[in-house]
Amino acid sequence: MSWTQWWGYSAASVSLESDIYGVYELGDADKEIVYVGSGKVKDRLLCHLENKECPLARYYRLLIVGAEESCNSMESEIVQEYRERKGRPPLYNEKKTRIHEVD
Repeated sequence: MSWTQWWGYSAASVSLESDIYGVYELGDADKEIVYVGSGKVKDRLLCHLENKECPLARYYRLLIVGAEESCNSMESEIVQEYRERKGRPPLYNEKKTRIHEVD
């Protein structure tokens, strides 16, 4: 499995995606990763756009997994690898973690 190329993050480009299970990365203007997520790709990406959850995101890329069961574990592995390289999770994953810690 390999990542797709980076695509401009807009409703128009996301609407062209299939709604299949996968892992996605959102990148800022420099294509630095700001969020890693998983699930039904089209639904999740559109949801982030509609809710304005990742305002710095300008690009996205996909890793098509196909099976729901594999998505969460792959997402966790990718976030962990990022954390080991950078010393912290991607920006919006970090905020998500803080919210869950408060609950």
